[in-house]
Amino acid sequence: MGEEKLDLSETNELNELTELNEVDFNQKNSISSENKKTNSKIIEVSDLRNNVLNAIADDKFDLAITCFQNFLNQPSDFPQFRNRMERLVSHCIDLVNAIRAKKNFPGMSSLTRSKQQELAEKTTDHYNELQQTMTKMDKIILQFKREDMRSTLWILRSIVYGAGVVAMIAFLKEITGGLWGVFELAAESALDSTINWVVSLFN
Repeated sequence: MGEEKLDLSETNELNELTELNEVDFNQKNSISSENKKTNSKIIEVSDLRNNVLNAIADDKFDLAITCFQNFLNQPSDFPQFRNRMERLVSHCIDLVNAIRAKKNFPGMSSLTRSKQQELAEKTTDHYNELQQTMTKMDKIILQFKREDMRSTLWILRSIVYGAGVVAMIAFLKEITGGLWGVFELAAESALDSTINWVVSLFN
């Protein structure tokens, strides 16, 4: 005989294993409204993560994919944003489709316990990999922000150094101008003394 099939209670237990995330009623209703704001608000990876996981938990896989597409297509201040994100977003979409295929596997209830367990484990693996990929995306954004901050600091430092050099030149010029005046007076006084001394020799 083949492997023993699951009864109703065992099937429900395995279905619970594939439940990837729980959200409250307000979070469920906010997913679509937040995605409508994509054009007016920059989507952070943290927002993307919440929206995607909530959508997957509700079996709204098309919505999860739309979240990724909106994130990738949004305007960004970072020139390399799309180049760095495109491959990761594509991989995330593939993982969402893989999760959908496992959770909606035809004839799930008629499968043997071991096969259902295998599908549940693969679903969990895809889910974990999806979260890890979004963590990589978050790190890339953080790297962009750090590089942007370093560039800003470099510009500010250059401005400060430039202002310092200008101030130093002005200061030296002022000092040099004052010393030259003192030197000029001293030279004129010495010249007058010398002339008076020479004239006194002939008197």
